[in-house]
Formats: sequence, structure tokens, C-alpha cells
Amino acid sequence: MNTIPYNLIHEIENKYGCLADAPDDEPILAKIHQKFGIKERPPKDRAGRISALIKRGYSCSQIMQSVGCDNSYVYKIAKKYHLKFLPNFKYKLTDKSGKVAFLSSLSNLKALGIDRALSIEQATALLNQRGYTLSVKKYYRWNQVPEGTKYMKRNDKKIYVK
Repeated sequence: MNTIPYNLIHEIENKYGCLADAPDDEPILAKIHQKFGIKERPPKDRAGRISALIKRGYSCSQIMQSVGCDNSYVYKIAKKYHLKFLPNFKYKLTDKSGKVAFLSSLSNLKALGIDRALSIEQATALLNQRGYTLSVKKYYRWNQVPEGTKYMKRNDKKIYVK
């Protein structure tokens, strides 16, 4: 069983502030990898792919599945390039005039005065009565939201405009 090389970890923390901020080519980090038998390090192009996916609105879990890495590496790349994860949306709300808004959850319907928790079927029926159409999709990613469109983030009562 391998013991954790705390002395090497402390060296990196003293040099970079935390382990996640150490660059991939740091020799001390290579020693830690060697200690645990990690032979293959993430290829350089993986970082570019991860940053591109973050910019397109993919979540950390979606990136992990797509790229084949763990969440700590995804967050490390996001931090290194000063990127923020953008909201994904599950619902697209369209009014009679064709104006669109994207919602993260049904709780965002409180902005329309719908306070109680509803099933998707109940929400759709109630919105249809009020002249709205609700479309449901697994993901509406940030890059699919047109500029100037309104949206609401999960657990947030504010309405934003992209």
C-alpha cells in the first residue's frame, strides 16, 4: 500500500498555493504520480477540449463523460483558465407572440405567479391556459440560447438576459 507523500504535496502547496494550481509539467507532481504508479498524464489537448466544452455550456459531469477524466481535473482546468460553468436549461417557455425564455427548473414558474409545485403535465396544462407553450428537453445548453433571450437559473428568482 502506498503512503501519501505529504512532504511532496506540501512542497507544491508552498510553491503554487494548492495542488490543483500546479501545472501538469511540474516535476514534483510527476514524482507524486510516479509514487502511485500513474504513468499516463492527461494530454495537453485535453485541457483545450475541456475549456471549449465549458465555454459551450456543458456541465462538469457532461465534460467528465465526454472527455474521460475526473471532476477534479475539469475544475482544475476551469480554474486555470478562469472559466465559469454556465447554466443549462431544461425548459423552453414560449409566449403567444413567440418570445422565448429558458428555465432551469419548474420552480422558476413562480415568476409567472405559479407558486405551487406541479408535475410537468400540470405545468404544461396551466401554461397552455395562459397562452404559453412549454418545451422540455434533456439539455438546452448555453450556446443554444440566442443573444437577448431571457433566462432563469436554478434556485434563483431573478430574470436575466443573455
